[in-house]
Amino acid sequence: VAVGELRLLAEKFVGEKTTQLAFSKYARKHSADLTASEKADAELVSFTERLLAGAIGASSARLIISSVLRKKDLPIEDVFSIVDEASQAVHFNQELLLNTIEHIDQGISVVNENLQLIAWNSRYIEIHDYPEHLIRIGRPIAEVLNHNDSINKHSEDKSLAQTDQRLLDMRLGNPHSYVHYRNDGAVIHIQGKPMPNVGYVTSFTDITELKRTEQELRIINENLEKIVEGRTLELSKVNHELENAISSKNQFLAAVNHDVMQPLNAARLFTSALAQQINDQSGLSDKINNSIRSAEEIIHTLLDISKLDSGALAANNTTFSINDILQTLAEEFSVIAAESGIKLKCIGTSLCTTSDPLLIRRVLQNFISNALRHTHPGGRVTVGCRRKSKQTGEKFFRIEVHDTGVGIHAHDLDVVFDEFKQLDNQIHDNQKGIGLGLAIAKRICTLLNLEIDVKSRPNIGSVFALQCEYSDSNQVIAYPGIQAPITAKNTTAISGLNVLCIDNDTNVLDAMQTQLDVWQCNTVCACGFGEAIDKLTDSDYVPELLLVDYHLNNENGIDVINRLHQHFESTIPAIIISADLSVEIKLKATHVGYKYLRKPVNPAALRKLMLRTTKIQAKTSEPVHKFA
Repeated sequence: VAVGELRLLAEKFVGEKTTQLAFSKYARKHSADLTASEKADAELVSFTERLLAGAIGASSARLIISSVLRKKDLPIEDVFSIVDEASQAVHFNQELLLNTIEHIDQGISVVNENLQLIAWNSRYIEIHDYPEHLIRIGRPIAEVLNHNDSINKHSEDKSLAQTDQRLLDMRLGNPHSYVHYRNDGAVIHIQGKPMPNVGYVTSFTDITELKRTEQELRIINENLEKIVEGRTLELSKVNHELENAISSKNQFLAAVNHDVMQPLNAARLFTSALAQQINDQSGLSDKINNSIRSAEEIIHTLLDISKLDSGALAANNTTFSINDILQTLAEEFSVIAAESGIKLKCIGTSLCTTSDPLLIRRVLQNFISNALRHTHPGGRVTVGCRRKSKQTGEKFFRIEVHDTGVGIHAHDLDVVFDEFKQLDNQIHDNQKGIGLGLAIAKRICTLLNLEIDVKSRPNIGSVFALQCEYSDSNQVIAYPGIQAPITAKNTTAISGLNVLCIDNDTNVLDAMQTQLDVWQCNTVCACGFGEAIDKLTDSDYVPELLLVDYHLNNENGIDVINRLHQHFESTIPAIIISADLSVEIKLKATHVGYKYLRKPVNPAALRKLMLRTTKIQAKTSEPVHKFA
């Protein structure tokens, strides 16, 4: 049989276009020559049979192909049978299609290439509530859409625009998707797609409930946003009030600290002067000094805890040498260790770290003080750094404080950093603490994001350690908060030294006068700049050292010192003395070249600082001229 004969046979049953498309695909797939006069091979014959089977059934297709191959004409009965079988197949397919679209939730409409209705389901009529005479086969879809527009008059312009666009999409075979809002409140989602060589199918989905739920959720969300916004404003207001309360509390504590330290400062100076003037064999003055020191420590410690807990204390990080801190600590605790019969050793180091040196020093200060307090006479306290091996690539080293003291039991290791926790293992009654030093150390390390730990064995000793990160020593910056230790090499006698004291508290002035008289200084006291000038104007007295409180009446100590320098036309060595513990004041004083000492004043520390200040100034300053 020829290829052309098979093609004509197929066209009679499945149509010319479908046959051409099928034979073209076959030729491309099998690289076959389908010239009409060519003889068809078995594979093409089998392909044609399968193509006919899709239209008229497998048995009818096999009968027709067999007849063509045998070149025999079919009896008329067989032709009728074939047609009936094909008609039944088409009818079955139609019934199957109609039953399928009737059992889906969407409305379905189908138009032919002339945009005329050819199929639909009952859901389509139900969604649009069409009258009975409107929907029929052959009805132009434009008439149906115009009926819809007449119903939705309130949105006529928008509806007409959608209708025109839908008709254009159907005509051009473009898919489309619209959400149609009707005047009865219904919301219909319309989706259309072209069907190859047939027409256009459109689905209609009622999404009214979905949109209503969406709107309700939107309203709920807006209400929630308003509630959240209102709560946020309330929280902001409460937070602002809390910040104000914390600020007020800090200011109150600072004021209380200053006011309390003033009489304590006077008491310490009076006690020191009294002890040097009388033969105090009973040690009464020492006991008074110890009581004053304990009160001072409690006040300072409570103020520090308040600042740490409220977040008012911020770290002032810089890169510094650990050795600078160890030297000042060795000098500070050497006298206490010697009095207690304990050997204190601070091992030098070249290590540097980046943190707040004043806060690091405070932590180590508490560790050393705690070690001395719990070590028997004849024992040892050693401070130094333990570094990891460079081959391990470790980033951290440890600053450790070792003691040979009474040690701590294992069940107490977890509570030694708690507030007011004092173990019954302190050796020296005159150094008894208040149980807050280690608590402050822990809070400071939390602020600096550093780790601390403790290891101990009863009757053997303890090790308190602080872990720090390595820093490059080339980045070290001189930090004004750490001063070089005072040694005997830079001290000179202060007997006969002209000292001008300025403080707005008369009790403090009396105490300073008494103490300086014991040291045989020539002292002039005043409550402010004006009073000092009044006392010195008609006098040959020229001050060689200024001891000035920072908080004065309507002025501060640094400004007063500067005005005195201008007044005397010379730079006079000066020491700022203040009960205000803020770091800013100390930095301000040291920044302009003045020494700083906090109240209550330790007489020994005051004398050493006076010795060092006057000697340094004598080497660097010009002679002081008498004020005319």
